[in-house]
Amino acid sequence: MATVIFFGLAVLSFSLAARPAEKVAQTLTWQYRNREANEPSDAAILGHRIQLAIGGVGMTLAGVLSLLS
Repeated sequence: MATVIFFGLAVLSFSLAARPAEKVAQTLTWQYRNREANEPSDAAILGHRIQLAIGGVGMTLAGVLSLLS
């Protein structure tokens, strides 16, 4: 069961990392009143994608390890 959860989270992380930049900006600016004035920079979006990719790799490794144990 844990294997399915880990692989599901990995797929979710990779799919979120592959989203267009406009969707990422909408996700990151929901908390501001004037969303257009508070758009994240390209570096912030890249950092967000890198974090999601690292999380996806970690969940994939956790799923593989749970299969082996």
